[in-house]
Amino acid sequence: MMSARARVCMATLARRGRNATKHAIGDLTNEAQQIVLPQLERVVSVQDKLLPRSILQLDSVHRLNETCNSLSNDIRGLKNISENHIQAAKTTFLQGERLLGDHLEQMMGAMANTEGISNTTKKNQGLLDAADKSLKIIWPAITVARMVLQQYGKVLSDEEPAVVETVVVDQVQDAVTDASALFLEKHGISASIEVLTAEAEDEEEIHNCTAITARGHINFMLIELLKNSLGASYKHYGIDMDMADPIQVRVSCNEEEIGIRVSDRAGGIDPIVALNANGFFRTTVIPRGPSYTFSGDFGGELEGRGAGLAITECITKMYRGTTTISSLPGFGTDVTLVFKKAALI
Repeated sequence: MMSARARVCMATLARRGRNATKHAIGDLTNEAQQIVLPQLERVVSVQDKLLPRSILQLDSVHRLNETCNSLSNDIRGLKNISENHIQAAKTTFLQGERLLGDHLEQMMGAMANTEGISNTTKKNQGLLDAADKSLKIIWPAITVARMVLQQYGKVLSDEEPAVVETVVVDQVQDAVTDASALFLEKHGISASIEVLTAEAEDEEEIHNCTAITARGHINFMLIELLKNSLGASYKHYGIDMDMADPIQVRVSCNEEEIGIRVSDRAGGIDPIVALNANGFFRTTVIPRGPSYTFSGDFGGELEGRGAGLAITECITKMYRGTTTISSLPGFGTDVTLVFKKAALI
């Protein structure tokens, strides 16, 4: 997912933060070339080799390819520049990062609406499988490129770095608050969620447990897992979900790894569904229109399209970790994330 050199560069910048000196501009641009260019080339190559013609013809696919090729040329043009060209480098890094993110999301949204993916049958299962296989390569490649570009751009802008050392329990608590608020806004009701920490000789050890990650990654993963558990609880208990057993989020850590488990008692999921749950565009969500009281179908372009758990698995793999789904029929579901504290080093 991420080369050893990329990890070293990202971790170095995470520690430097605002102390990075501007005379290192030449080093930054050379590192950007060595890390980002192979990722962008990989995206274009994977699309050509894996995506079927019906998806390759999408305008959003062409836009993403054009962005990758154009950004590659811009980054090559930064070679051996001096501190007098900081603005050019900063603009290239930050604008490139934003365009990659926008065009990736647009492409995924268009793919989700493609006939054969939005209405999957056994006859067109191959199309869904091809989309899933390609995105599990494209999404991490784009994300690694974006992390490096944003990190370098922010260093040159004297802003807080994109990759930081973060307190895991704080990120989990924020995700619980955000997921509860989102679900309450959508349905007008939510379940109780409790955060538990594994027993430790020193309680502060858990609460001070940190990991070097991109801003927002832990928050994103937890919100996606909690949205699934909240949705399952709503389906299982209906308007009584707030009276049911709470959803539990358990956090643990040792010297090398972080563990986070989300557990619900919402009846479990079908074993076949569990096997494919981490694939792109696999979803059991039934679209619903907005009610007169609550916003109902609010959300981004990929809301309810079966991308959240797939992206979560991509992120855990970037941090040299795993995503495990365990379900007891008639009882509930556990989803466990385990990843390295210092995967970017």
